[in-house]
Order: sequence, then structure tokens, then C-alpha cells
Amino acid sequence: MKNLKYFNEINITSKHFVTPLLTITFFIGIFFILNLVISKIEENSISGYMQSFNQGINQDLEYLKSTGNEISQNNELKKLLVSKDNEALISLIIGKKNIHSIGLMGVADADGYIVARTKSINQTGERASVVSPQGRAIYGEHNEIASIEVSSFDAHQVLMTTGRRIYGEDGVMLGALFANYLLDDKYAISFAEDHLSKRLNDVNVVFYTNYYGAYGSSFEDKSLKENINLYLKSKNSIINSKKTKELISINDKDYLVKKIPFKGLEDNSTGGLIFIPVFSLLKKVILTLLIQAISIAIYSFIKHLKRKY
Repeated sequence: MKNLKYFNEINITSKHFVTPLLTITFFIGIFFILNLVISKIEENSISGYMQSFNQGINQDLEYLKSTGNEISQNNELKKLLVSKDNEALISLIIGKKNIHSIGLMGVADADGYIVARTKSINQTGERASVVSPQGRAIYGEHNEIASIEVSSFDAHQVLMTTGRRIYGEDGVMLGALFANYLLDDKYAISFAEDHLSKRLNDVNVVFYTNYYGAYGSSFEDKSLKENINLYLKSKNSIINSKKTKELISINDKDYLVKKIPFKGLEDNSTGGLIFIPVFSLLKKVILTLLIQAISIAIYSFIKHLKRKY
């Protein structure tokens, strides 16, 4: 009798362990499956956003390239370049810039000296064929180029640049024309809205230089933007490592960051970062508990119906 009572006690006690054990096992199972599903969704989103990012960059480069080529064939521009009427030349390219919505333009003479520009118009005379990769390429072995570089005007700036030679009717090189975009905050916001569905998915982009960190950012929250900029300047940031993606948490927001370096004409000194909002570990746990609670409620309801009918 004593043995029977002992086994009954064990049986009763074991029942108290079975339910919690099943609950924990159920939780772990749901969490594991949920984590796999979310990871797969995030992986697919990275691939999709990367494709959209690259398409957007290539689209803008192609626009600058084709529009710049068209402007470089303008006969009035060639006449002004030959006659060295730089004031009229500045006025002409400013008009072309505004008509075609180009960020900024510059024209160099046959010797590679900048004679007209649409930004900081009074600062001319530097030799593009010496100070910039795009200038060295055009006055070297290339008839035209399209790339993303550190600006020779300000090393903090990221410059999407296209260049081409300007030829006279006799085939003699008269100079070169450069059509560019600065990848600043204004460009970044527009780019994220047009190509990454920023307003819908809260996906953001940051353009950076390896040395100075963030230049153009689509983040509009001042505090968040400042903290991201501080992170990117740190030695441990994704910019300063070989990693191409990482999870970060800033201002209680979790992001999967994807790094896309730009191949420059001479080196890879710039790049873009895509910030994709993701589920944190805490959110995954909360979602798992919610799914578990709903599952238990549905099971209990079905069980109640069976007993009733």
C-alpha cells in the first residue's frame, strides 16, 4: 500500500511537470520556426533592396551620362569655350543644368583647367586633369567616364560624376564637360523614396566616404541621424570592417545594415548603406508568446466545443 501511494504521488507530481514542459517545448518550436521564417523574409528583402539600390544608382548615372553627352555637343558651348568667354559659358551651363535637373556641372579647357562651373562659380582655375580621378581619366586614356568618387572640391562629399571630352569639327579636343550629382541629404531622401519605398517601409540609405563617414542621409529624425553618424565614425562600424552586413540597434530601433561599396576610377573610397528595419530578439519573443497564447486559446475553445456537443 505504501508503494502504491508513493507511485500515485509520483504520478500526480509528474503531471505538474508535463504541462510546463509541453508549454516550453511548444514555445521553443514556435520561436525556432518563426525565426527561420523572419530570417528568410529578411534575406529576401536584402536581395530585393540591393537590386533596387543598384538599379537606382545605374539609372541616375546613365541619365547624367546621356544628358551630359547631349550638352557637350552644343555648338554655342563649343564657341564660348574656344573664345574663352567664361561668363557666358557659366550662364549657358547653369541654364542647361536647370532645364535638365542636373545637380552640378563643370567645363574644363583643352589643358584641363576648370573655366566654368555651376556651383561656387567664382572658384575656377584648378586643373581637373590633375586634382580629380575623373579629370585624370578624361585627360588620360578615356573619352568618357561614369563613376562615384570622393569630391576633389571637398573630401567629405560623395560625388556621382560623369565626364566626356568635347571635340571641335576638326576632331581636336577643345576641353571636357562634367555632369554630376552630390549624394547629399536631399539626394538621399529622394533616392530612398523613389527606389526603396522609404515612406512605406521606413527603409533608409546613407552615402559615405571611408575616411569621413556619412555624407548624405535619408534619415530625417535629427537624433537618430546624429547617432547613426556617430556610429559610422567609430572604429567598429561596418564602414571600417570587412563585413558587408550587420545588425545594429540605435535609438531603440533595430536595423539590418547592408554595405554596398562603390567602385571608383582609382580606388574604392565611397559606398552606400541600406538600413532595413528588422525584428529584434525581444519582438520575436513577444510575437512567439502571442502566437502561443492564440494557439492555446483556439485549442481550448475547440476542446470546449467537443465537450459541449
